Amino acid sequence: NEGKTNDGIAAGGSRLAEEINSLVEYIAKENNSQNHPRPEMTLSICGNSLGGLYARRALADIRWDIPLDQGQDTLIAGNENDNTVGNGGDTDNSLHPNRSLIPMLFVTTATPHLGVSQHTYIPLPRAVEYPIARILDQTGQDLFRFSSVMEELTFDPRFLAPLRRFQQRIAYANVFGTDFQVPTPTAAFWALDSDSPHLVE
Repeated sequence: NEGKTNDGIAAGGSRLAEEINSLVEYIAKENNSQNHPRPEMTLSICGNSLGGLYARRALADIRWDIPLDQGQDTLIAGNENDNTVGNGGDTDNSLHPNRSLIPMLFVTTATPHLGVSQHTYIPLPRAVEYPIARILDQTGQDLFRFSSVMEELTFDPRFLAPLRRFQQRIAYANVFGTDFQVPTPTAAFWALDSDSPHLVE
């Protein structure tokens, strides 16, 4: 996504998913061509800032199945009698360890998970946010929540279901009041008026 960060979170996430899918396919084909036993393949993702949102968006398009050894294109996730393809979406967690890409760690650092509307370092009126978002093209409109992307990432099962599969999910945020671009609340899913307990280390 280098040099292509203005066309929106959806576009960046799709490019990331394509790159991951291509890399997994390449590794699997290399193993097959060398007659190596197919190793257990795991996937860990670490996204920084906007990259964390790209990663969340990419989860819906990642192919969790691995190419077969014997001239077939793909291997279906699940048991041998299961006809459900193991792509992103509402598939279950019962993935065979030797037949699927195993989600391990999903990590974000200083990622504006709640967008930046009402989460800027200096609070801005909503009327001021709109022209700033327009200057930043589609990505700005996504981050300032003038599109539906942030809401979809938060509530749509297409993105939540694959995220749940990861064995660990970690969101790192900078110390409160020290990050100009991505303030702590949006990086840590932290509503300032929430009565939920928060542990700061």
